[in-house]
Amino acid sequence: MLSLTEFQKNFGTLPVPDTLVQLLTFQDTIPEGAFYAEGFQLCLLQNEGIRSYSEDEEFLCSLIEFAQADWTGSTYALWINESTKSLEEMPIVVFGSEGGYHVVAQNLVELVRLLTLDTEPLVDWEKVSYYKDESDCISSSFAHEYQEWVLSTFQLNPIETTDEADDSIKQAQGLYQDAFHNWINKYIPE
Repeated sequence: MLSLTEFQKNFGTLPVPDTLVQLLTFQDTIPEGAFYAEGFQLCLLQNEGIRSYSEDEEFLCSLIEFAQADWTGSTYALWINESTKSLEEMPIVVFGSEGGYHVVAQNLVELVRLLTLDTEPLVDWEKVSYYKDESDCISSSFAHEYQEWVLSTFQLNPIETTDEADDSIKQAQGLYQDAFHNWINKYIPE
């Protein structure tokens, strides 16, 4: 189990956003090694995964890596930018283990809802997608409990289709993707 004290290390002197405190509390109710969203887990990262992209301090100080996104080493991070008013409202980006980085959610609550689809992100240099084929997919052992928790905690219905996930991502990218790419290109030239 990951304690809040340990998880806090990802944030340095900044407070852990309430949404993540609530999610960590939920995560700690399920058995260790069990999952509620395929490949996802809040964990202690301290920006280790994104260091492979850039060691620049300004780059590292503008991102807070906080969760594994899949089984291969992709991670989620909060992007601190000048349009962000609070940690809760930071856009969420995914960094692929094989390369690629993309905005996936407008904020933490949107990521929490996106995870209800119970599938890993497919990340490459060109795009990110969340594909789920109900006919050959096995749900995570605590996916149903997670979906119920999201509904009761945030009054958000689960995302049930790939199209719904795509629409959510498109909205987030419409707001932040161009700015994120312009920003990150200062540290990782295309």
